[in-house]
Amino acid sequence: VQLVRPGHDLRARGRGDAPHRAGLARHRHGLEQLALKATRENGGVANGMTAVRYPQGFKASDILPKMAQRGVVFGAGLHKDAKDEYFRIGHMGVSVVDPARRDVDIILQKLEEALAEAGYQKQ
Repeated sequence: VQLVRPGHDLRARGRGDAPHRAGLARHRHGLEQLALKATRENGGVANGMTAVRYPQGFKASDILPKMAQRGVVFGAGLHKDAKDEYFRIGHMGVSVVDPARRDVDIILQKLEEALAEAGYQKQ
């Protein structure tokens, strides 16, 4: 029995991380629609993770618990000098390469709901 996960056959055909780059693009577009910014706008970004700045005046305790209540767990900031300035969204594996699951859309929808509940108004 051969187990093949979505995305593995793509690498074998020379398409590399194309599905992950597409997932990154979908995340970035959704964040732009919410007027949120990644910590790294251009170079130095990972295809499987995006670090997102909290809106001005908001911090982890305003957003992360609301996301957890919606069944979505984001990673908190790791860098000790900036841990309250950003959160991390993972977008890799089946959550990205199987668009039928709609994980990216669901995560962005839940983020929009949590931000609204916290009082965020995009500018």
